[in-house]
Amino acid sequence: MNGTVLVAIGEGVVIGAGYVVAGVPKPYLFAILTAAFAMVPLGAWVVFTSAALVLAAQGGAPAAAFGVFAFGALVMIVGDIWIWPALVGNQARLPFLIALVGILGGVQTFGLIGLFVGLVILAGFWIVARDWVLRSGRQDQS
Repeated sequence: MNGTVLVAIGEGVVIGAGYVVAGVPKPYLFAILTAAFAMVPLGAWVVFTSAALVLAAQGGAPAAAFGVFAFGALVMIVGDIWIWPALVGNQARLPFLIALVGILGGVQTFGLIGLFVGLVILAGFWIVARDWVLRSGRQDQS
């Protein structure tokens, strides 16, 4: 959980610096939204794509808008593929669909705090189920 929050804040800060450099209107608001939505699958992608579209719509250079999108995509890919697994470890990594179900089910059941609670509950069930399958596989071989 801490690794996810740290990576999300880091992604928000780095992409936020890109917003400032590119001249996105209200860059600090977009940076905060990016950090908050980076904890939700594909959430930050929506935010920095929106920032690029706002920049283009308000008379910014198309190259700057594309740069915001490309820089955001690069930061998110590096953060989600290399940094997050290094902090959290691959043992706790949930498949995307399972994580999405945990997030949506948690939000529906517990409200905003369910973003975190749903994932924690589902991760616990996932680990127990995985251990159960692995143990039953070892017992079958003996």
